Amino acid sequence: MTICEINWHQANWTDLLAITKESHDIWSGGMALADRISYMSRQSSHPWARKHIKRYMLYKNGKRASSCKVFKLSFAFRNQSIDLYGLGGIYTAHEFREQGLAGKLIKEMIDIAKRDEQSGILLFSDIGTDYYERLGFQAFGGNNFEIDLSDLEEKIAASGLSYQIKPLAQSDISDIGCHYQRWLRRADYGRIREADYWSFRIWSERQFQIYSRWEWPVQELVTVSIESQNSPGYAIIECSDLRLRVLEIIACPEKTSMIWDALLAIARTRSLKQIRGWESTSPGQTTSRGAAPIIHNKTRMQERPWAHPMILPMAKQTESWFAGTTCKLLEMDSF
Repeated sequence: MTICEINWHQANWTDLLAITKESHDIWSGGMALADRISYMSRQSSHPWARKHIKRYMLYKNGKRASSCKVFKLSFAFRNQSIDLYGLGGIYTAHEFREQGLAGKLIKEMIDIAKRDEQSGILLFSDIGTDYYERLGFQAFGGNNFEIDLSDLEEKIAASGLSYQIKPLAQSDISDIGCHYQRWLRRADYGRIREADYWSFRIWSERQFQIYSRWEWPVQELVTVSIESQNSPGYAIIECSDLRLRVLEIIACPEKTSMIWDALLAIARTRSLKQIRGWESTSPGQTTSRGAAPIIHNKTRMQERPWAHPMILPMAKQTESWFAGTTCKLLEMDSF
């Protein structure tokens, strides 16, 4: 009789290096292998990553079989701070697939979350929802909105609105952090973002812009001006393939229409044909005034084929997130 030994532990750099090499064809992001390894090394030493990311490895008979990343997350919910774990980077080596090992590792992570008294586990699935539903996760939302601008060109008038657009940079963290904090106080729920999270996110995107052999889009910051006042908020966007992708819109409700006016003006100036984004940033979710009537009837919702938000609730706070039909999570919160 063959004895099968399965165990797991927190991954070290040797484990991470092996995973990076084997999964390079999946998660290269267009980087050469050497650049990807360098990126992973520097990412692991970033202050936010050191505090908020752990990697776990499951071994079978002494061989690396399956691995995952666990993110330490905090969310604001009704003036409370609740802690969740995020689960990502789930990978099983080729020779160990179809043996249920990823499921075993995920169940171990669920036990850890319960032991650590987390309010739930969040993940974004790229393989549909069935697999994770069998492990107790529940899908909530997961749609994209799309606005076809091809027949709206004459209706989108040139705007006299003064707006600014620039590559998102580390120097923007203080300003966007203040806007985000004000927005978060009004939101149903949302991720708590510290300055080092913004730094990590902006730094990571910059590495792919530098080292990827793909045409990696630049994340751009959009703000508007109201006479001598400061901007009422911001949007973060990407533009590629004649599309403007809205990653998030953060502004007080009565001013979001100005952000949409700016986005329409940018699309018009750049001759873009479509605006798209996660459901949480659709015109219906962010504003019903100003620019919205022009495009509201042109907004089409459809299920996206990737990044399905799923949660395993472990507290009443997270169970209530399913009360609505729209996922309020922002794309800048994904991992």
